[in-house]
Amino acid sequence: MSTTYILSIFAIATVIVFRPLLVGVAKALVLVVKPRLTLEQRKARAAMRQRAVVR
Repeated sequence: MSTTYILSIFAIATVIVFRPLLVGVAKALVLVVKPRLTLEQRKARAAMRQRAVVR
């Protein structure tokens, strides 16, 4: 077995074990860049969409 083969298996195993942590960090970074709308803003947007559908 070569060192590259062992390192690649180790890297894959590490990603599999820490996947939930990595996904959580990625979601947190997305929220930092693009924050979620407030409940009031979401309700207003839904109401505007509803008015557009009625027309």
